[in-house]
Amino acid sequence: MTLDTVDQILSDPRTVLRIRLEPGDLLWLDNTVVLHGRTAFDDPPSPHARRCLARVWVD
Repeated sequence: MTLDTVDQILSDPRTVLRIRLEPGDLLWLDNTVVLHGRTAFDDPPSPHARRCLARVWVD
Protein backbone atom coordinates (compact mmCIF):
# COMPACT_ATOMS: atom_id res chain seq x y z
CA MET A 1 0.00 0.00 0.00
CA THR A 2 1.44 3.39 -0.96
CA LEU A 3 1.39 6.51 1.21
CA ASP A 4 -0.94 8.13 -1.33
CA THR A 5 -3.40 5.28 -0.84
CA VAL A 6 -3.18 5.62 2.94
CA ASP A 7 -3.74 9.38 2.64
CA GLN A 8 -6.82 8.80 0.46
CA ILE A 9 -8.27 6.35 2.97
CA LEU A 10 -7.62 8.67 5.91
CA SER A 11 -9.18 11.63 4.07
CA ASP A 12 -12.32 9.75 3.04
CA PRO A 13 -15.34 10.99 5.06
CA ARG A 14 -16.56 7.37 5.27
CA THR A 15 -13.50 6.44 7.35
CA VAL A 16 -13.41 9.54 9.59
CA LEU A 17 -15.17 9.88 12.93
CA ARG A 18 -15.30 13.41 14.36
CA ILE A 19 -15.98 13.75 18.08
CA ARG A 20 -16.63 17.09 19.77
CA LEU A 21 -15.55 16.87 23.39
CA GLU A 22 -17.37 18.88 26.03
CA PRO A 23 -15.98 19.96 29.41
CA GLY A 24 -15.57 16.90 31.60
CA ASP A 25 -15.47 14.43 28.66
CA LEU A 26 -12.79 11.75 28.44
CA LEU A 27 -11.60 10.17 25.21
CA TRP A 28 -9.77 6.86 25.52
CA LEU A 29 -7.98 5.47 22.44
CA ASP A 30 -6.12 2.22 21.96
CA ASN A 31 -3.17 3.18 19.76
CA THR A 32 -2.74 -0.42 18.64
CA VAL A 33 -6.06 -0.42 16.77
CA VAL A 34 -6.90 3.23 16.04
CA LEU A 35 -5.14 5.74 13.83
CA HIS A 36 -6.00 9.13 15.27
CA GLY A 37 -5.33 12.81 14.88
CA ARG A 38 -6.99 16.11 15.63
CA THR A 39 -8.00 19.30 13.93
CA ALA A 40 -6.63 22.70 14.94
CA PHE A 41 -7.78 24.35 18.14
CA ASP A 42 -7.24 27.58 20.07
CA ASP A 43 -6.94 27.45 23.84
CA PRO A 44 -8.86 30.21 25.65
CA PRO A 45 -6.68 32.86 27.35
CA SER A 46 -7.92 31.89 30.83
CA PRO A 47 -5.76 29.13 32.38
CA HIS A 48 -8.87 27.65 34.03
CA ALA A 49 -10.62 27.22 30.67
CA ARG A 50 -7.74 25.55 28.84
CA ARG A 51 -7.77 21.90 27.91
CA CYS A 52 -6.02 19.38 30.11
CA LEU A 53 -4.11 16.54 28.47
CA ALA A 54 -2.70 13.50 30.20
CA ARG A 55 -0.86 10.59 28.66
CA VAL A 56 -0.96 7.25 30.42
CA TRP A 57 0.37 3.81 29.63
CA VAL A 58 -1.61 0.80 30.79
CA ASP A 59 0.21 -2.49 30.93
